[in-house]
Amino acid sequence: MKRHGLLIVDDEKEILRSLTLTFAEDYEVFTASSGTEALEILKQQDIALIIADQRMPEMTGAQLLEQVIGIDPHIIRIILTGYTDTTSLIQAINKGHIYQYITKPWERQELRVIVKRALENYELTLENLRLLKELQAANERLRDENAFLMNE
Repeated sequence: MKRHGLLIVDDEKEILRSLTLTFAEDYEVFTASSGTEALEILKQQDIALIIADQRMPEMTGAQLLEQVIGIDPHIIRIILTGYTDTTSLIQAINKGHIYQYITKPWERQELRVIVKRALENYELTLENLRLLKELQAANERLRDENAFLMNE
């Protein structure tokens, strides 16, 4: 089975290290210390889920995750924050279509469950898209065959 790519974005090295240790056994983990670095990684790697800190210099987690939608709208987006600024969190959820908002400090096992469920959701979304394409192709073939039969 293919290991999903996780991208963890935080300007604090200890957070990156801790989250990498939490997920490295089950997933292919990539880390970035800024939004710009994260966007570069997204161009080069197959990422299924991003965990981004909300408060980072240069670009907030919400701004990053909003840009991620334009790159691949199916990537699961999670915000991690130590602050409870309700207004910015609501904006992040609405603009970045955030799957989950997690507060620091987090409970390790709970975070693992959240990521596992999020990736199950991701897999279902991709399977639905695959089936939809299959159905569209079958419908197109049927239209062509129907048109052929009507012309005979």
